Amino acid sequence: MTGRWPLGDSSLRDRMAAAVADPDVPGRIQVAVERFGTHRTEGLAELADPDGLRHRARALKASILADLPALVDRLEAQLQAQGATVHRASDDVEASAIVARIAAGKRVVKSKSMATEEIGLNEALEAAGATVVETDLGEWIIQLADQTPSHIIAPAVHHDRHSILEVFERVAGAHGVAAEPTALNAFARTRLRQEFLAAEVGISGVNFAAVDTGSLVLVTNEGNGRLTTSLPPVHVAVLGMERLVRSWAELDLFLTLLTRSATGQRLTSYTNAITGPRRAGEPDGPQELHVVVVDNGRSALLGTEQEEMLGCLRCGACLNVCPVYRQTGGHAYGWVYPGPMGAVLTALLAHGEPGAAELPGASTLCGACMDACPVEIPLQDLLLALRRDRAADGAERSERAAWRAWSEAWAHPASYRASTRVATAVGSRLGDRSRHLPGASRWTEGREAPVPAARSFRSAWQADHGTTGTAAARAGARPPAPGPRPLLDPDGADRTQAHPRPAPTDDVPPIEHLVVDPDDLLGTFARTATEAGARVHVVAGPAVPPELLDRLVREHQVASVVANAEPLAQATAEALEAAHPALAVHRTRVTRDQRVAADLGITSAIALVAATGSLVVDASVAGDRTTSLLPRVHLAVVSAADVAATPGDVWRRYDADPDALPSNLVFVTGPSRTGDIEQLLTVGVHGPTAVEIVVLDA
Repeated sequence: MTGRWPLGDSSLRDRMAAAVADPDVPGRIQVAVERFGTHRTEGLAELADPDGLRHRARALKASILADLPALVDRLEAQLQAQGATVHRASDDVEASAIVARIAAGKRVVKSKSMATEEIGLNEALEAAGATVVETDLGEWIIQLADQTPSHIIAPAVHHDRHSILEVFERVAGAHGVAAEPTALNAFARTRLRQEFLAAEVGISGVNFAAVDTGSLVLVTNEGNGRLTTSLPPVHVAVLGMERLVRSWAELDLFLTLLTRSATGQRLTSYTNAITGPRRAGEPDGPQELHVVVVDNGRSALLGTEQEEMLGCLRCGACLNVCPVYRQTGGHAYGWVYPGPMGAVLTALLAHGEPGAAELPGASTLCGACMDACPVEIPLQDLLLALRRDRAADGAERSERAAWRAWSEAWAHPASYRASTRVATAVGSRLGDRSRHLPGASRWTEGREAPVPAARSFRSAWQADHGTTGTAAARAGARPPAPGPRPLLDPDGADRTQAHPRPAPTDDVPPIEHLVVDPDDLLGTFARTATEAGARVHVVAGPAVPPELLDRLVREHQVASVVANAEPLAQATAEALEAAHPALAVHRTRVTRDQRVAADLGITSAIALVAATGSLVVDASVAGDRTTSLLPRVHLAVVSAADVAATPGDVWRRYDADPDALPSNLVFVTGPSRTGDIEQLLTVGVHGPTAVEIVVLDA
């Protein structure tokens, strides 16, 4: 890292103290992380062997990282073959400069991306004369508030509805908007829709890049990721070089673990695979695709004891269980990445920056983070290794001196007994006054110090047994059990032996979704899609019944309709046109303005997925990317013969013929949604407010 460093002269202790003293933020954080934790537990419970999958995912990551430089070269070749322009960036300054050259002076919309936060992209774009608008609801809130994210998947988690309304009124000109999540969301949808339509460049991150096909996979809920990568004529994807998978099978495994660990969902509302820019004959999608592959210190970690940190999926699960993060929130960590993963990544990627080396101290080393991590990164081991490095560098001399004095005192029986007697006498007299000890109040005022026992264990033993522990041992008492195996070898050769890394593998295990009934895939799909927020209508026959169409038109107050080029979509639109002459139905040569104005967008799908309740839309078949996204209601008409059991069954269709991949393949799982306001679910953020699925069971 060579560019912007926001911490300045602030210390970790001061930032933590300020965060804990905030009267509102810790409570908001606690509510959010509890909900995230509950959703994660429920999501993983639907897998037959979640811990086995996590263990295998760790081994797969080890295999990918062992071959990462060659995989990046292969990915570059595949991306270029698909029509993308690839840029390599060695550090944050080079990466932001590349994007700034592409977007200079233009109107830019961004979907949520921690990589762009890491490289300080917004500042570079603004310096180049670009107008930059964040389009994720949480990111837009904190952009307006001039803040940084407090959580990697819920950037505005430190805000409540009232503080969000205050920001909207003060900065965005909101007037007469109620302090309710639905109203706040509607205001943001209206304002940001205009930004999408006017944008000249769309910038996104990348959750995964599939090497075999040169595909970029984005995992989002609101729909802003799809709009950002579909409407502007130029798409720039910022890719951390470690975010690679080799195959669709690996992608299936990591997606399964990522979404459940992050939000508890089977799949997010939109899992979007982009393979190149717009192709001949496609009415929408970007004309240019630029992929910026960012190193920024990552390659220096390969082959080191900290390499496993490159396996991080950015799910946020470690934040949700961390006792430090739960009390302080993300801003106390000072940079882009908070929580246990941030304490490691900041120390590594911002190595040498003032204050970066402090971050590994922001941990209790309790191990809850590794227990939550979907790829079993041994975060507490990595943190401890970084602490040892800092100690070896001579940091915190006063702290080292204090611990050395303590160890010397307790190494001798006489001084040990004297110190415990003093501690007992002082502690019993202080009582509640211990909360206000000079120099220690920042630690004690938020904690209740236990009152020392009237007599020590040693003196109690001697009184009860007539001998000391030492004498009992000499007399033949059982010696104490050996302590736990030390984490660090004396020579420092292996600092992660407490949780040894499995052997690298490229063998992807089968994923058994307990929710799937193989004898009733259609019934399973109807249930999982309903649970994802869609409404499913299974009808007999080859067409949508007129009475169902009538009901949908009335319920959703439909006045205008667009349909894509698929036969089932066209037939349904024709039926609507015949039955409702007053409707404005657009079936051929549909323009973007017509899609924007439409109440109802009709598509088909190449597959329904029972395990997740998803419908899969293929741009090469559908003829466009946005009929399923821009209208207020999405109606999908699909044959019952197209039900697949799992996402992997759909991905595998392209193994034999990768050239059959469209420029855009999207798994749609329920309506557009967000929980960015107080973690309360709100639908219809940037995409449809409702998804109606008609399954024709002929």
